[in-house]
Amino acid sequence: MLSRLQCGHNASEVAARLAVHPQTVRYRMRRLDELCGDLLHEPTAQFEMQPALRAMNLRRASAVR
Repeated sequence: MLSRLQCGHNASEVAARLAVHPQTVRYRMRRLDELCGDLLHEPTAQFEMQPALRAMNLRRASAVR
């Protein structure tokens, strides 16, 4: 999700960043849109989600060490 927000919803760029096939990203992006609706496209919601997602990534990374 964080990659999607950072790449401006560009499936090809997200796929390159995550090293997965672009069609996989497109499928997952459609699924997220179905689950979350317009929320993912609202600038305020995107702004608020980014720090939370980054914190989750940091916690996950520190737990692995």
